[in-house]
Amino acid sequence: MTSKTLVGAALLVAWLLECGSLLPLWPAEACFRSIGSWQQEQAPAVEKRQQAAALQNAEKAMEAKDYATALELLKEQAAKDPKDYRAFFNMAYAYTMMGERKQAIEAYRKTLEVQPTLTQASLNLGILLLEEKQGAEA
Repeated sequence: MTSKTLVGAALLVAWLLECGSLLPLWPAEACFRSIGSWQQEQAPAVEKRQQAAALQNAEKAMEAKDYATALELLKEQAAKDPKDYRAFFNMAYAYTMMGERKQAIEAYRKTLEVQPTLTQASLNLGILLLEEKQGAEA
C-alpha cells in the first residue's frame, strides 16, 4: 500500500466515523465542517511536536557545545510557550556553560516560577548563588 492509499483510507474512515455511512444522513457540509474542526483540534498536537523538535535541536546544539545556537532556539521556544520550564532550564544550563552566571541565575528563577517543584533547578540555582557569594538567597 502506498502512503496516498493509506491517507485516502484514513480519510474514508474519518468520514464513516463522522457521518455514519458513505451516504451521509447529515448534510455533506456538516461532515466537512466536522472534519475541519478535527483539523483544528489536531493543531495543538502539531504545535507540541514542533516544540519538542525545537527542544531536541537545542539539546543537540548543547551536546555539540554550540551554546549560542541553543540559546537562540530556547529563547524562541520560551517566547512561543512561556510555561515551558524545559526551555528556561536549558537556557540556564547554556548560560552557565558560557560563564554568564547572572543570566543563568535569572533563567533558573524563571524555571522555578513555572515549575516550582523542579529539584534540579533549585539545586543548580543554589550552587550558582553560593558561587556568586549570594548565600543568603540560596
